[in-house]
Order: sequence, then structure tokens, then C-alpha cells
Amino acid sequence: MNVYFVRHLKTLGNYEKRYIGSTDQDLFQPASQSITANLPATPTHIFTSPLKRCLQTTLLLYPNSPYITVDALREIDFGKFENKTYDELKHNENYRNFIAGIDDTSGGESIAAFKSRCVAAFLKITAALPLSSTIVIVCHGGTVMAIMESLDSAHLNFYDYQLANGHSILCSWDGLILRRTNL
Repeated sequence: MNVYFVRHLKTLGNYEKRYIGSTDQDLFQPASQSITANLPATPTHIFTSPLKRCLQTTLLLYPNSPYITVDALREIDFGKFENKTYDELKHNENYRNFIAGIDDTSGGESIAAFKSRCVAAFLKITAALPLSSTIVIVCHGGTVMAIMESLDSAHLNFYDYQLANGHSILCSWDGLILRRTNL
């Protein structure tokens, strides 16, 4: 199966380098942004997070194609760290522990629960499709990082899979392991 992970285009929060997680923001000036990905013109299936930024990106990419919204592909809820910047939080010990996955004092979703949710969603999506499928998943940077960290054959660190807004990763999926094909 060919799997294209696409990170949504930028929101105002992305431009301001804020943790927007579960905040449902529109794209910021979508006409001035572009997807820097070589995506299939007619994928077998398109899946998207339910948050506006992903839905809007999906509609820009595939305006006349049906898509399936998957709630479990949404970004992490950063809780009390939501809408704050790294500079606002970098001296906060609770924040540093949260990002390191040591302690969840965010009041939002724990990183472990988030990763588990994202991987389960990917496995559920792909289990229902033939391996001959070509799918596009429009989601969030954290969602891609969670899935790739768990299932990629390279077994890199979570943060090594960061993906810029509007960029994509193409992988092959054999039912057990993701293999990146565009490095």
C-alpha cells in the first residue's frame, strides 16, 4: 500500500509558532501557501483529521474527491500549554516534563495516549483496505510523528519525524512496517 502523509497548511498559530493542538483554527491565507508534495491525482482513499485546518487542506488538494474524516487523526490536546509558544513555556518545568513524556501535568491528553490513539487509527484505516490501495492522510505534524515513530522501519525518535506544514512523507505499508520511499 502506498501511504501519503500530508501535514496541513499553516494557520495563524503555526505562523506564530504556537502549540495549537486541539484548537480548531482555519488556514491562514491559504492562497499564499502551497503543498510541496508530489501527491497522486486520484488516490484510492483520502482520510483527514476533523479539524478545520486539515479539512481545508484536503479540499484544496482534492476539491472534487470524497474523503473520510477520522476523529482519531486529530492533533494532541496540549491542555494548559495550548496556544502558547515555546518561548513562553521553555522555563516551565511542567512543560519540559510533558514534552519529554515524563509527566502529564498539561490537563490535556498525555503523549502516550495520543501516540496510542494515532497508531490505532492508522492500523484501523489500513486493515480495512487492500494492500494495492494508494491512500492520502491529511493530518497534523504530531499525528505523523506518532505513527512513524511506532511503525517506521528506521525506528527513529518521535521528533526526528517532524514535518513542515504543507509537506508530505510517502511510505509503503505491508501491514506490519512503514517504509519511507521519499527521503
